[in-house]
Amino acid sequence: MICIAGANNKLDTVENIYITENINGSETAAAAQRFFFFIDSRVPPSLLRSLGNNFALGFHTFNGNHPFLVLKTGFYENAFAGMLGWEQYMARDIFPIFGIKKKEGSAIFLRPFEDKTVKNLDARVLKDDDGEILLFYVFKDKGTIIITDSENTLSELVKRLNYSATPSR
Repeated sequence: MICIAGANNKLDTVENIYITENINGSETAAAAQRFFFFIDSRVPPSLLRSLGNNFALGFHTFNGNHPFLVLKTGFYENAFAGMLGWEQYMARDIFPIFGIKKKEGSAIFLRPFEDKTVKNLDARVLKDDDGEILLFYVFKDKGTIIITDSENTLSELVKRLNYSATPSR
C-alpha cells in the first residue's frame, strides 16, 4: 500500500515519491500503467492506453501536506473521456494513497463530480457533505492531468510545470 499523507517537509516544498519495481533484479521506475495496476485501480482501459510512462506522485507542503498525481497523455480525447469514466471509482482508488480516510459505505463514493473553475482552469471536483472540495482534477493543457486536493497545490504545480517547460535563455 502506498500512502503519502504522513510526509513531513518544510513549508512550500514539493516532494516526489518514486515508484519502482524490480525487473530481473534491477530497480526500474514504474510506468503510470503499472502504478495503476499496483494500486488495483479501476482506471478505464482507454485512459490507461492514452497515458505516457512518466508520472509524478508526491505532496506539496503548504498549510498541511497536500498530495498530487501528475499524469502525461499523448491522446487528449481518450484521456478526457477516460477521466470522466474513472470518476465513479476515482475516490476509492485515490483516497487511500492520498491518505483521505472514508469508510467504504460512505455516500461520498456515490456522489458525482461537478464542474468548477479552479485557478482559472476547468476542473472536475468531488465535494464532501459540507461542500468542501475533497479531490479534483484538471487538464493543465492537452497533455497534462493534475489530480490533487488543494488549490494552492494546483497553483504551485502549474507554476513549476510551466517553468520547467520554459526554454533556457
